[in-house]
This record gives sequence, C-alpha cells and structure tokens, in this order.
Amino acid sequence: MSTEERAKDLTLGFLDLGVVETLEEAEELAARTIDQDLKYDFEIANLTSTPGFFDVQSRGGEIIIALNTAHPAYNHLIEALDVDLNGADETELRHRLHRASDGLRLLLIAWARYEDEQPDGRRLDGARQARWGWGRMAREFLDVED
Repeated sequence: MSTEERAKDLTLGFLDLGVVETLEEAEELAARTIDQDLKYDFEIANLTSTPGFFDVQSRGGEIIIALNTAHPAYNHLIEALDVDLNGADETELRHRLHRASDGLRLLLIAWARYEDEQPDGRRLDGARQARWGWGRMAREFLDVED
C-alpha cells in the first residue's frame, strides 16, 4: 500500500472502532502512526457494541488494538497499570498492583471456564488450539535472547 492508502485505511479503522470522534482526529492519529512506523497500535475506546475486552483490526499494515473501557477488565488491568505514577504513594501503587494481579487472574479464570464449558469435539479442540496458538505467539514476544 502507498502511504496515502495506508493513511486512509487507518483513518477508517480508527473511526470504525470509535477510537476518535472526528475525521480530523482520525487523520492525525493515522499520520502519527505511520510516522512512528508502528506495527501495533494500542488505543482506548468505549466499545459498548462488543462484549470483548478488546477489539482487533488490521488496517493500513498496522494492527489496531482497541482496549474497551466499557469492559470491567479495563479498570482491573489497563487503568490499574497506567504509567502515570506522578503523585502515587506506596499504598496507591500496592493497590494498583493487586488490582492488576486480580484482573489478570480473573481473565485467565474466564478463559478456563469458557474452555471447560465447550462440548467435547471440534469446539473444545478449537478452543484449546486457540489457547495454544496464543501461548506460542506470547512466547515469541516475551522470549528475550540472553
């Protein structure tokens, strides 16, 4: 894709996901994403139309990950791990860390229950394959050479 085509596609993606409210904001965000040569772009959106904690769209050669503020996991993980630590005392930091830990555990429990409730056969195999595939991809991202 040309840079112009990528910008148009990203602009539409940001608008579709509800990451921004105006065309101008979407165009600015698309330009910034292309200028920074991002491959993965995290955005915040109120995705009331989906039950998911996040949504994913591949647009303009980028993968847009929209974190859903309408999902309870947002408050337990993303907001709790907000990098703005200015003015946070030790008690606040401990509270945020515990909230994030609890949130991660609850997400894993939710997956385990989802998988456990699948009937034997293709659906259960598909859920397991998805978990394994995600685990392999996570390993690739997290493995750091010594």
